[in-house]
Amino acid sequence: INSMMDAYSQTPLLFLAFLQKSSCLNSELQRELEKLCCAVKKVLDTDIECDGELQTDGHSFQTGLLQDVPEIGIVLPVPAEEAEAVREVAQELIRMADEFNHLIVSQVAEHLTKKLSKSSQECWWNYLSQGVDRLLKDVPGVHSEQMVMALTFTVVRAICDRAPRLLRDLCNTLMQYTDLQ
Repeated sequence: INSMMDAYSQTPLLFLAFLQKSSCLNSELQRELEKLCCAVKKVLDTDIECDGELQTDGHSFQTGLLQDVPEIGIVLPVPAEEAEAVREVAQELIRMADEFNHLIVSQVAEHLTKKLSKSSQECWWNYLSQGVDRLLKDVPGVHSEQMVMALTFTVVRAICDRAPRLLRDLCNTLMQYTDLQ
């Protein structure tokens, strides 16, 4: 898994895979995730229409986006082997994230959700960094790159569970945060 992360470190795609493979996303967060995936697809292919209209196969664009893991291949602008590697890394991060979530992340996420909801987006990177750093101090032995990424993704997912409207901006903040780590 570590070698896959080194070989493929596109945080936005990994985060989208992480969210899509996560279980128990609330319906509002699923809608926000569909919108974000649509925006990503529009950036990658300007001919794609993501307005809810029927596609040539008779299905709505967004209908199957989160229902089946292979759909994520549409989002990832890489060859199938690399897309599979991203899905494998995301699955391992989810496993590690679930462990964190049961321990301590929910408290930090609740605190950060309140802070982020009351502050401008310019402050978010700082708050996210402080929250993750606080968790890293509280949990010994989690300083590997993969553990830090799993922890960061878990905190962001927990915040989005509480405030789905923050997903798009938090995704941008997450990219900045992980690029600087």
